Amino acid sequence: MKLSVYDLDHTLCRKSTLKLFYQYLLNKRIVSRKNFISINLLYLLFISGIVNINKMRDSILCILKDKSREEISGITEGFLSELKTADFRQELLEALKLERRKGYFLLLLTGAPDIYAHQIGKKFGFDKVISTKTEFKNDKFLGRALGVVCNNREKPKLLKELIDGGDFDLSSSRGYGNEEDAPWLSLLSKATIYKEIQGGRLRSSPSFRLFALAGSFLRQL
Repeated sequence: MKLSVYDLDHTLCRKSTLKLFYQYLLNKRIVSRKNFISINLLYLLFISGIVNINKMRDSILCILKDKSREEISGITEGFLSELKTADFRQELLEALKLERRKGYFLLLLTGAPDIYAHQIGKKFGFDKVISTKTEFKNDKFLGRALGVVCNNREKPKLLKELIDGGDFDLSSSRGYGNEEDAPWLSLLSKATIYKEIQGGRLRSSPSFRLFALAGSFLRQL
């Protein structure tokens, strides 16, 4: 079986889906003032290299803490419905269609949280999604990741486990990622790498980005 693997953020999607998800939560007024202040302070620390992406992700997930599975599903479905076609690379959407017709097993390998990553995978016809798992208890969302985070260190291990457990013809395997995905792309016979601008971050200053987010939030009050 032929295998084709796609990264999501800054590859299939031109942007960070986590940032887009946060912006959606802001626009829908799901973010409290307390969460808004703490998340944006964390964001400044994140772009300064003081805190890592795991803390940033968990702070955004925490916004949805104690919501039911049904509520989470409704929020993520709304998020998907508002994603713009322009947010995704059209050449990769075409590659997906072509590889599906050729019988490739399509894998979405992403660090994005499963609460929306699996719906994106379903939307674009992936056969399997490997993402960061999130935790529920008694049907309530705990607002955090569960177990191993699907980050750049873990992706090669998770992909190798899939390959070892399947009947894949690696001589015709393909992978699409960005520069940070080189370790897992090396497991495949053909790799397409998309270069990011400043690690995928905007060229605008941190203060400009913070004020832009603040303006978006305050306009809704």
